Amino acid sequence: AERLVDILGSAKTRLESRLEEENEDSDLNRLASQWQRDSQPGRGIIWRHRHPDKELSVQEASLLEMLEKNFDDTLLLKETGHLNRARKFSQLGQVRGKLQAMYRQSKIDNLRCMSESLNLIEEDEAVSLAHLAKGYLAELEKNSELALLEYQQIIDAQEERNQDITVLEEALKRLLSLSLQNNDSDNARLIATCLSDISVTYLPYHADLLWIFGEYQSSLNLYADYLEKVEGDIAVMLKVGRRYLELDVIEGARMMFDAVLELEPLNQAARKMLGQIEDPTPAEKFSAPTK
Repeated sequence: AERLVDILGSAKTRLESRLEEENEDSDLNRLASQWQRDSQPGRGIIWRHRHPDKELSVQEASLLEMLEKNFDDTLLLKETGHLNRARKFSQLGQVRGKLQAMYRQSKIDNLRCMSESLNLIEEDEAVSLAHLAKGYLAELEKNSELALLEYQQIIDAQEERNQDITVLEEALKRLLSLSLQNNDSDNARLIATCLSDISVTYLPYHADLLWIFGEYQSSLNLYADYLEKVEGDIAVMLKVGRRYLELDVIEGARMMFDAVLELEPLNQAARKMLGQIEDPTPAEKFSAPTK
């Protein structure tokens, strides 16, 4: 929050400076200070172009001349921070999203071309993206063993070097899917735990997985951990209430549905479930799940 306040304060100051640039009688010294803080000396040239009839003092003319020289010097630099960021973004910044789109659309040739191109870039992130592309490609070609190896390479690289967490996250999601397809419950549990460590948003899915495996208490514990961290997620609260009903833990279910109604008094699902608890018919009774 403190960081956000600083950012907003800086943005407000910059906007005020931009508005003042429109004024011919603006304080040029003040504007120049802002331009220098923003590393934008070229705005002095823009200001002069907008106010060609403005009579300048010797000091103001000297200031604009200095800003123009700084701008010219910047143009002569072969490498700048912005140029480096722009180059990296143009190469890799949107690659992961493009690879995901190619995978969803089953564009095998495009994935193969992208993986070959990424192999030519000697950067850690490019290496991981290349493995991701090859993993996608292997899945589309029904070679799950090769896909597992490619995704595992991303995890191994992450342990050695601090890389983009989003690529690791995608690799783990694909590994989880493959583990479930292969009925590898042990590996699926491990991967689900890793995903939950990356983001709390994965906790409900981890809990769902344990429920499927018949580990009901562990599943309920994870739901509870999630709701402690993310208060008011009504969809998960309703799910937990239903889980309690399946286990015939009526008071636990009632507590969850009541909590939903405190947050959303008109929630029809919670009202209906509470009604079934109070006056169940044979068709509405819940039975405990079987492993």
